[in-house]
Amino acid sequence: MKSADLSPRRRRAFSHGIVGVVALISASPLAVAQFVEVTAEIEGFHWPASSAASLSTSWTVRCVVGSGSWRMDTAVGSSSTNSVWFLGDHVIQVSQDPGIPGGFVARRWNSADGSPGRPQGPCYRLSPQTHIAWLAFGSVPFLNNPDRAWSPLESSGLMMAYAPSGFRDRIEVFEDALGLPKAVTLYADSPQPILQYRVTRSTRFSAWDLPPRLAPRDFQDAFPVARSLKSDSDPLAVHLRDRVTGTTRAMLHHWDATTAPSGELRSCLLTDLNGIIEGPSIWDDLRFSDIPLRDETLELLDADPIPASRARLNRLLLEDAYPEAFFDRRWVIPLEFQLVQYRPAWSPAQGRYTADAWEVEIVAKGRVTSIARGTEPTVPEEYRHLLENTLSARANIRVTP
Repeated sequence: MKSADLSPRRRRAFSHGIVGVVALISASPLAVAQFVEVTAEIEGFHWPASSAASLSTSWTVRCVVGSGSWRMDTAVGSSSTNSVWFLGDHVIQVSQDPGIPGGFVARRWNSADGSPGRPQGPCYRLSPQTHIAWLAFGSVPFLNNPDRAWSPLESSGLMMAYAPSGFRDRIEVFEDALGLPKAVTLYADSPQPILQYRVTRSTRFSAWDLPPRLAPRDFQDAFPVARSLKSDSDPLAVHLRDRVTGTTRAMLHHWDATTAPSGELRSCLLTDLNGIIEGPSIWDDLRFSDIPLRDETLELLDADPIPASRARLNRLLLEDAYPEAFFDRRWVIPLEFQLVQYRPAWSPAQGRYTADAWEVEIVAKGRVTSIARGTEPTVPEEYRHLLENTLSARANIRVTP
């Protein structure tokens, strides 16, 4: 069988073996910080001891998530909001409520991993609503800490068991550049789990319905593209250089290739790349012979794309050729998740709770309603000003150290 008789997918497998698979599994580290914005609807359940039915409450959480920092905004009631930022080494929480003096309550505490509270103390820093969203979307820095210590999560219907020696965990994460949790099971002092978080449905961010055009924040690092086009180092670079404007080629000629491209050069490259994405297909066997392609790229190639999908294919091909230059859309994002608790069952015969039987109760269900590219979570200046001037009488703010 000749390689020329194969589809693009089979032809590349024939010539490269498992190179593409290895490259996908061992994706290169992110060149710069990247963030995804997720909006989720969460429903919490309370199970009264005197009733077999549950009571439920729903809320919406907006999360901006990266591998090392995050922001979460939770609507509490009709007029109150709770915003929390983890900025790498500390957490800032600002609650807005017209019913409190000054309308704000702000707190700041040091945290190396974004833990939502002090495991050794009785103060639960985050509301249960934010705590559940944190577990789903913001717990990556915490889970990456080998010395992590779980804080009790206390809410209506959920009290984690007492564990003098600390809680043990079993964790499964998505194997991508972000590493959100797929399943987390917590134990106290027995083999019986007491709490489990699990994702029941997920999606790759690249599979989300996104426009093929590059937005400015999609173009994370212009250096790899500029360096490649300046050097004409491979067939793809030669082809792309021929398709950018004369202005861009002149700027590449005068660029020294040792410093970051100027804002003007970056802007010109972005405009030209969007023109290339929306133009004729850039696919050619020779141009991409040494470039590992993702499965979704190969699937589009095998489908012999019509013009409507050509732009998406061009976008994917550019991302595969320069993975460090563009937003990494291979992240896996939960779409639906559950939080389940296990607790001893009540024994009418013994008149007490017994460890011989356990009840399983759903504490919360979550559903993602939107996914978008996010920008770095920063604290608004007005909040920074309030935090920095806590001794001022005009601040009208209570600060918990």
